Amino acid sequence: MPERSETERYTYQVNKINFVVTPVYKDRGETITAILLKLMEADTEQVCAAATSLTRAGGSGIL
Repeated sequence: MPERSETERYTYQVNKINFVVTPVYKDRGETITAILLKLMEADTEQVCAAATSLTRAGGSGIL
């Protein structure tokens, strides 16, 4: 991928820490939709695992 002479940069400040973010785009890669779907699936798995854990604990008299 050819380099651009002007780089796109964003600076974020959190308390006394500065973060400099330079976006990198690939010609071929995952769409934002695919990335968001993976994140939602991971969150759902965590919620289901926590619910299963609580159900098992409830059956043993531990809450």
